[in-house]
Amino acid sequence: MTYDCKFLKLHKKIPLIENELKIYKCLLGNALLKEKDLDEKWACKGCKVKDFNDKICINLIPQKEFIKRGVSETFFICTLMNVIFKEPEEFCLLNCKYREI
Repeated sequence: MTYDCKFLKLHKKIPLIENELKIYKCLLGNALLKEKDLDEKWACKGCKVKDFNDKICINLIPQKEFIKRGVSETFFICTLMNVIFKEPEEFCLLNCKYREI
């Protein structure tokens, strides 16, 4: 399965005997992921960034860190207020007037 995320790009296709192995690169976390990793909650399935692809605030910068294989942390940096959020939805909708429309 592939995800519609502007930060996930196909990095390499490795031909095997019966099929091919696809390696993807998460540009936010600078990590390489196998195709089967995309369905894992620690990789793409649980990533909050894909939910913001079309409606992200102009001042909100998404970040992702892969601490080790199987563990990742997603957060957002508000450049306007110089604050880091794990889940910015409620705060941004209530307090920010600079959302992209």
